[in-house]
Amino acid sequence: MFVRRKPLCASTIVTTMEAEGAQPTKKQKTDNDTSASGDSFECPANECVTFHLVRTAADVDVNAPGFHPEFTHQVFGEHETIYGYKGLQVHVYFHHLTFHAYVDIQYTEKLRSSLFNRGAREADDVPALLKEAMPAGLTENKSEFLSMLPQLSAAKLPEGGQVILEGTQETPGGSEEWTLVRFNLGAAGMETVRDV
Repeated sequence: MFVRRKPLCASTIVTTMEAEGAQPTKKQKTDNDTSASGDSFECPANECVTFHLVRTAADVDVNAPGFHPEFTHQVFGEHETIYGYKGLQVHVYFHHLTFHAYVDIQYTEKLRSSLFNRGAREADDVPALLKEAMPAGLTENKSEFLSMLPQLSAAKLPEGGQVILEGTQETPGGSEEWTLVRFNLGAAGMETVRDV
């Protein structure tokens, strides 16, 4: 299931002075504000989301090779933005065979709701949005994901599938042959991968 959200709306940031009854310094922000001051709480999802393919625990590292998605509107709406964060980085680690995933979310600042700004838009719940789009399963717990890796890696692909591409990759120990195969997850035999 994919999420389609309404276009972004205006939000209000409430300062600490205002909460303490001092002279109001309320600042109206629109979600399209990309001022040079860096006050925007919008992050382009295509840039802040990074996908990683994982075989071993050593692969679960923010410095591991990864790639950015080209499109994110299926998860983050037609504007492909994640609202409510500054300095957002979303690392999604997919097991290379089963596509079970672990998400690591880091940010420098998050917009928080409070008693003083009721009705203002809250920060997007990134894990919840991702979970709706990932049928294989998603966890926010790194230890849980790492403990699942041996079981996930024990899953065997069934015979068949459509060969898309084959090749050889040079490694320090020689070379490895690889094959890219397309499977229908609903096909007979795929439950060994799908239901791990």
